[in-house]
Amino acid sequence: LEPVASGNVTVTVSQPGDSHFSAAASQTLAMKIIGTRPQTITFADIGDQQLGQSVDLNASASSGLPVSFSITTGSSIASISGSTVSFSGTGPVTIQASQDGNSTYAAAASVSKSFGVKRPLAFTFSISGPKGANDVFKLNAIVLDGVTNQALTGANAPNLSYSVENGGSLVTLSGDTVTCGTSSGSVTIRAIASGPSFITTFQDATFVLDATKSGQSITFKQGEKGGLRDLPLSRKPIPIGLMAKSSANLPITFELTNNPNNVAHVKGTGANAILVLADPSQTSKFTGFGGQDYLELTIRAKNVGNGSYHPSSEDRTIRIKAPSKSAFFEERRMDDRYDSKKTEFITRLNAKGITGDKAIAMFDSDNFDSDGDGISNALERAFGGDSLNNDSRDTLPKPIKSKPSGEEDHEFITFLKYQDSYNTEGIEYIVETSRDLRTWLPTTNADGAIQHGSAVEVEGGMERVVYKTKKGRAEDGNDKIFIRVRIKTR
Repeated sequence: LEPVASGNVTVTVSQPGDSHFSAAASQTLAMKIIGTRPQTITFADIGDQQLGQSVDLNASASSGLPVSFSITTGSSIASISGSTVSFSGTGPVTIQASQDGNSTYAAAASVSKSFGVKRPLAFTFSISGPKGANDVFKLNAIVLDGVTNQALTGANAPNLSYSVENGGSLVTLSGDTVTCGTSSGSVTIRAIASGPSFITTFQDATFVLDATKSGQSITFKQGEKGGLRDLPLSRKPIPIGLMAKSSANLPITFELTNNPNNVAHVKGTGANAILVLADPSQTSKFTGFGGQDYLELTIRAKNVGNGSYHPSSEDRTIRIKAPSKSAFFEERRMDDRYDSKKTEFITRLNAKGITGDKAIAMFDSDNFDSDGDGISNALERAFGGDSLNNDSRDTLPKPIKSKPSGEEDHEFITFLKYQDSYNTEGIEYIVETSRDLRTWLPTTNADGAIQHGSAVEVEGGMERVVYKTKKGRAEDGNDKIFIRVRIKTR
């Protein structure tokens, strides 16, 4: 049978017999001719997804024909390549699976799946050292944005709760406060962070309850102004000694338990301890980022205890980022001087008639001077300055007045710059000379400047260089010559 149109058909099959056989009873076959075969789509459910990751869609058609996908909700935060969906933002997304059919199969009914895209979370949660009988202490989990690694506080913070997972008979938990009993043993407490915009995440911390001594807690400032935070590679020493303390007021020492590529060193002890980045004076020198955007550094604060208190230690991991404009502005927002400097800056602009969002935006702009020391934020970054402190004398390029013998007619200038291997932002340091302060000539010009001697490496991936004018003041009969350096950022 060859169908030629759709509709109902009855086929009768008969055999009339012959001289040996009588006729057979006829049989009928009823059928329906349709235009094309039906097909269905099977599309697996999609759970909540994490920002920064992608998901492979799992759908098939009963016909075996390929299934196509489209975004019907959330096209501004999701994109499809083949059967893989990637996400650039958070919110609801709906994916529709379709199969349009062909000459044999009719189009399948589309199937849609909806899900949410949420931000990932990360934890800094531990309980430092053994605890003693009847000790009372607070839990201090710090929840980090899983994409930016920034602490989430205030209105941006997810819901945080705690539960005792092991050793519940040894302690009492009320909110974030733990009260220890008098028996010894091991206790595990779980911190759980959740919220409509976040992937629910948890982390466990275990401590030993030992009734022979009292416990002490070592706490780090983190997630607050002036606390520990991700840092760009820079010359600015970090006062980590002011960021940790013992609940027993015992002295604390610091060490680095994970120091990739020797990116940092601790100098000083106790409250005077500082973290120095890429310190060239060390025997084990920094070997670079190895093509990565950041390195993860782990700092341990510890106290060995005494006759009354158990020893205690606390680890914190931060990122040391390659120098960049974004890293520069992100880090200073957590500086404890940031808010007061911002208020002073806005007050100065208000006096000039600049108010509102414009004044606020200018504070974190390259072209403006946040701390009022006469140096723009771009120059502070390029020359290794502190944009929240009046440090113009230490930051700006300087003339050299004590000149080498025989070169008294030349002009010299010295300044700090990022070494080429760490100048990932692409800052240009342009040294120029002039006879009249109007026409400035680059180093490529015969009357330009030239580097004098070798660069001297300093902290934070920077180096000090000296340039001099190629010609002296009187070589062409002109008794004036000037030299300057300017910077250009992208």
